[in-house]
Amino acid sequence: MIPSRRRTRALSCAPPRRVTRSRPWRHAAMASVGLSLLLASACTSDDGADPAAIEPKLSAIQTAIFNNSCAMSSCHSAAAHSGDLVLEADQSYAQLVGVAASQAAAKAEGLLRVKAGDPSKSFLLSKCSPDLALTYGAPMPPSDGLNAAKRAAIAAWISAGAKND
Repeated sequence: MIPSRRRTRALSCAPPRRVTRSRPWRHAAMASVGLSLLLASACTSDDGADPAAIEPKLSAIQTAIFNNSCAMSSCHSAAAHSGDLVLEADQSYAQLVGVAASQAAAKAEGLLRVKAGDPSKSFLLSKCSPDLALTYGAPMPPSDGLNAAKRAAIAAWISAGAKND
């Protein structure tokens, strides 16, 4: 008979002790998950601002949306310029209005990032939608795009002529 490795406690009512083993991979996995969550939250669409209060003006959109959801150090800042797009206050207008989209499918269709007066031909608005077609890549911000109220403010600004106000 082979002796058992399990010890039994004679006459004890206490539950058996659980033996823990060191798992260094678990710490690395947890750190990886934490880093992923941190990076995902860097570009976020939920900034706590009341989207109903966003005026359809570039200055209001810049403050309430671009500064909080897009122009982060790892996204559309001057340093990162993801998608060849900078959405910092002093550059967003020149980077958006009348500029051809750089995404391959949108470029092939002749879409502009923002076509003044025409939200349906403005790639920015499509890119911020959670219902973005797969041919256009992932919605922005990566956390499923902007909410409907924020997209409505951008659409109203575009419809009004996308002025640099």
